[in-house]
Amino acid sequence: MLFVSLEDSADLVRYRLALIVEAYGLDADTVAANLRIVDGASVDASLAVEENEFGNRKLDPTKALAQVSEWAEGCGLIAVDNASDGYEANANDPRMVRTFVRRMLGKIARENDAAVLLLAHIDKAAARHGAGGNSYTGTTAWHNSARSRLALVEHDGALELVHEKANLSARAATVRLVRGEHGVIHPAGTVADGSASAANLIEAADAQSLLVALLAADAAGVNVPTARTGPCTPQRVLETLPEFPEGLRGIRGRARFWNALARLQREGCAGSVEYRNADRKIRTRIAPLKSAPVCARADSPITPAHWSGARPPSAPVCADSETGAEPAQTGAPVQCTAAEYRRRRDPKPNGALQ
Repeated sequence: MLFVSLEDSADLVRYRLALIVEAYGLDADTVAANLRIVDGASVDASLAVEENEFGNRKLDPTKALAQVSEWAEGCGLIAVDNASDGYEANANDPRMVRTFVRRMLGKIARENDAAVLLLAHIDKAAARHGAGGNSYTGTTAWHNSARSRLALVEHDGALELVHEKANLSARAATVRLVRGEHGVIHPAGTVADGSASAANLIEAADAQSLLVALLAADAAGVNVPTARTGPCTPQRVLETLPEFPEGLRGIRGRARFWNALARLQREGCAGSVEYRNADRKIRTRIAPLKSAPVCARADSPITPAHWSGARPPSAPVCADSETGAEPAQTGAPVQCTAAEYRRRRDPKPNGALQ
């Protein structure tokens, strides 16, 4: 993740982050390894500036935007705090706002297959009325140009996080929030410090991500084994898939993986099913259950266009040539590393643009 702080210094951001890590019981090393903070508060770091040349008004990107684009490479989430510091133009001009949101920030998102989160302050009236009024400031282009929009509003004396727009999915349920110790926000109705709630939220997010990986494995014909030990565990097989979340990989993510899998099984979203392997022997595998209830909004991932609805040329397997461990898919065993799987899954001809 890349966090571009245009309002607060990096020291202040790190201080607040430390409080969040402590309140939510997060692993500080994992957070540090997956987060980069850019300090733009002490310099003129506007991302876009309005220029007027002989009456011709236009919005020009700055060098700071080019730097953000460079730093964003490989990030899944880019957060910009905030709009008023990054956008130096008329906030009521729809054309200018669309250019900033769709063409400039949207370009960064598309180039990295990532999400760009633009934070924006709203006035007190908008914060109080929420969905009853306009919970944003300026032209409606701020709302219309975004694919999804969340609003932190005040309702009946309490804070609420409201999902007010979603172009590509159903809107999420409203979350009521309270401030815990040191001002850290957490969902209402939980323990005062928010740690128990945080653990539940992390486990729920892990379960959602794991279900997406299981759906991808099922679509690719990868049979996920049930063994908890040995060279062919569910975690090791799923690690070969790009959909498998980083936080559940390796030794560090092992406990979180098994907790997430147990939650999916407990909620009836995944379970053990029988299948016949290449030798026609009956084996069991872990798979998403088609009869399962809606689980954590883990919709089946969109099949890549180049698959054309078909399976990839070869799915990864977990076959040990010395031990003869059970292959992780039906059909002829094929040794396939994670890198090889990604290459086969997303083939690009020589000279093609990445």
